[in-house]
This record gives sequence, C-alpha cells and structure tokens, in this order.
Amino acid sequence: MYRAITGSNPSYFKSGDNYPVENVSWFDSQSFCESLNALGVAPEGFAFRLPTEAEWEYACRAGTTGPFNDNGNNGVSVG
Repeated sequence: MYRAITGSNPSYFKSGDNYPVENVSWFDSQSFCESLNALGVAPEGFAFRLPTEAEWEYACRAGTTGPFNDNGNNGVSVG
C-alpha cells in the first residue's frame, strides 16, 4: 500500500508489497497518513494518524495497565 500511495518503497528488505515498510521517518509517516486522508478512504468521521505516545505504550503492554505485560506478576517469571 505504501508504494501505491507514495510511488516508492524505501525499505531495505524489499520482500513484496504485502510486508511492512521500514526506513521511513516520522515525517514520511505523517505524509503517508495525509495522503490516505486526501483519498477519503477512511470511514466518515475518522482519519488516519499515528498513535500518540500513550496509545503506543498501551498497545505495547497489550492492554494492561502495569509497567509490564506480565498479567500482574511484576516481572517475575511464572512457570
């Protein structure tokens, strides 16, 4: 999708169009989101954007609220 929208693929690993793109800056990512929004493909009332820092951290913790994604074991390995 990135190449279809921007016309380029800056990835070091060019495995195909169905793989994640790496080697893009924050500015490149913002521009990509703006291009998607200009196409009008988002549902009405929505827009493409990058996650905030808080949203990113929440996603990395897999929805948990503690400092670790360990089901409340405080970083202690159970098993």
